[in-house]
Amino acid sequence: MIDLFCIFTTTGLVLWSKSFCELKGTPINKLIKDVILVERTNEKVFYDDQYALKWSFNNDLGLVFVVVYQRILQLMYVDDLLAAVKKAFVTSFKDSLPVTTICEFDFDEQFSQLLDSVESASQRSKRPSLFSGSTLNRLRSSREVKETSESSVQAVESETQPEEPEVEERVEKSSPTMTRKNSKKQEAKAKPEKKKKSKFLVSEDDNVDINSLDRNSENASVTRDVVENFVCNESEMDRPEEEESSSSSSSSSSSWGLGKLTGFMKRLVGETPITNEELTPVIDSLKKKLVEKNVATDIADSICENVRTKILGKKLGGIKSVTSVVRAALEESIESILTTRSSVDILRLVQDARKQGKTFSIVFCGVNGVGKSTSLSKVAYYFKSKGLRVLLAACDTYRSGAVEQLRVHVDRLGLDLFERGYTKDPSDVAYYALRYANEQGFDVCLIDTAGRMQNNEGLMRSLVKLVNVNHPDLILFVGEALVGNDGVDQLREFNRALHDLSDLAEPRLVDGIVLTKFDTIDDKVGAALSMVYCTGKPIVFVGTGQKYTNLKRLNVKDVVNLLLN
Repeated sequence: MIDLFCIFTTTGLVLWSKSFCELKGTPINKLIKDVILVERTNEKVFYDDQYALKWSFNNDLGLVFVVVYQRILQLMYVDDLLAAVKKAFVTSFKDSLPVTTICEFDFDEQFSQLLDSVESASQRSKRPSLFSGSTLNRLRSSREVKETSESSVQAVESETQPEEPEVEERVEKSSPTMTRKNSKKQEAKAKPEKKKKSKFLVSEDDNVDINSLDRNSENASVTRDVVENFVCNESEMDRPEEEESSSSSSSSSSSWGLGKLTGFMKRLVGETPITNEELTPVIDSLKKKLVEKNVATDIADSICENVRTKILGKKLGGIKSVTSVVRAALEESIESILTTRSSVDILRLVQDARKQGKTFSIVFCGVNGVGKSTSLSKVAYYFKSKGLRVLLAACDTYRSGAVEQLRVHVDRLGLDLFERGYTKDPSDVAYYALRYANEQGFDVCLIDTAGRMQNNEGLMRSLVKLVNVNHPDLILFVGEALVGNDGVDQLREFNRALHDLSDLAEPRLVDGIVLTKFDTIDDKVGAALSMVYCTGKPIVFVGTGQKYTNLKRLNVKDVVNLLLN
């Protein structure tokens, strides 16, 4: 049994709902927040605590149909219920849709009938098939006949098995004379096959006077038709892949028939919905382009399928093409993903903590060799240029030379460094560094940690301990812009370790991302989209060079243009 069915618009206006029990929490609000608003609508089901939610869209009218049920239940009729309710609701109230104000829709009785219908159909499908008496008798008799026939065949085969031929017969058959006779008989029996003449070719046997051939315009037009049908011109060879799929359907005929004209006029006035056959070649082409720009393959699939879900069934009016509509939807989707809800204004957060007399703490983490210490020093310079006092904490007690590397940056920037050598627990070093920063009135404390591979459980436990003991205000993951799938795997594993290895009721996860070497990737900016998509966290900074000033904020518009152009 379901718990709730709700119909609302994409603008958030609830049109109709029916509840069968009181829900705990707000699962539909979480669906909107974690799925619809972050462009993850291609997913099949969403789980929130004890509930499972499924949904369906009517893109043309901007409607969302959502059903909520207990996740422990295996309700096989949910998809059928969504489809039936969507069809019935749109058919019943098509004259009142779409709506922009609050309206009441009398849909309770019709919904109850639909629910009873799909539940009954589901129960009938679960029952085992029952055979009547006559059917069982026919099955028994057919089985007996089959067994009898099989035994008879075996007996005949054993009785009629040919004996081995004599030696003289085998020698006679293998002689060359006999072989030639047999071959002549076979040649005599074989009838010559007549070759099918081509419509446009003349054979040697045809008694045709070449000089008498008619070379008038009518026959010349036949030749031109053959050439046009079987030889492609230069414009067709140079056509891009995106246009080949759209033109293949019309290559069979060059004239405009009544059906084509009618379809064109319907599309022009916006009466024909976009079909899946029209979307597939365009979406496949854009998906390939995203993968070439370093977007992780599974994420490119997910984003493009989400675009398909948003557009499928919409009516395309005017002179717009399917390609332009899909491209615009993909641009909007990518921009929405990169402009996350949890955007981090790091300078404002530091200033708010400063007003409260607290030191704002930031932990930098990531794998080996991605440039954590360099990125930390750039962020330190950024804060110093804003008039803030900055303390660097050397908590990388594993890598030889890590403390000395930070000291070089501190000397160049005129900052302060807190370090306890290489023998201390990193969480203890961070604890005393934060206490010292609060006592001395520092505005920001930047905590450097050791680089670690995401599958190194020992070092991941050390990072989790540092986070749980010191409760930093911000956790930044430092990753390379050069990587695609690898960067996504690293970030996912870091988040998984922070969640699984923590003993807190609400474990701390990565709050933001710093992408290094962003100046070396040309237009291969897909890692930015992949990392944001898999975590829902924003890119706080991107590194664009070796100087302290080479630290920028991500320009979403530029990334979208680089991905699709």
